[in-house]
Amino acid sequence: MFSRREGDRFIQASRAEIAVALPGVGFPAKVPSGAKWVSSQLVIESSGLVSDDPSAAFGIWSAEPYTRSRSVGQMAVLRVALDPESIAELAAATEPPTCARFSDRNTESCDLLDVAGRTVWKLTGSGAITLIWFDDTYRYELFGRTFVKEEALLETAEVMVPLAQLEPVSP
Repeated sequence: MFSRREGDRFIQASRAEIAVALPGVGFPAKVPSGAKWVSSQLVIESSGLVSDDPSAAFGIWSAEPYTRSRSVGQMAVLRVALDPESIAELAAATEPPTCARFSDRNTESCDLLDVAGRTVWKLTGSGAITLIWFDDTYRYELFGRTFVKEEALLETAEVMVPLAQLEPVSP
């Protein structure tokens, strides 16, 4: 797989390759309406090891990946990071979580939501929404383009299924 790198950290990888590299990683059970394709990449460090942050990325597309610009054909991006330290910090915290963990200079607003019983950070900036949540040892960041409705993103974040259990979908 490392031979596919060609100087880029993001390497096209199959669902099976990602599931082996990131045991227990999940993928949403539901994607926004109109999504027809998913591209998938592992993120590799120069050492050849899988990166911790991000570890994998999935593009959720309404058009065949890379046949249109990302701003038109790519509806959302799901980044997955191996982040056991943050999960341990959150579990040990005596205070409720805040937006300070993820807000940056591009964040116009941040809200903490309960989505299917888990804390989800909703960051808004430049009209786009990013949802962030933790599950097992992974941090998931779902970035939705400005044309994807917030409700669709929230539904996407509700239920994760093990990537290794997903069956290929026929066109």
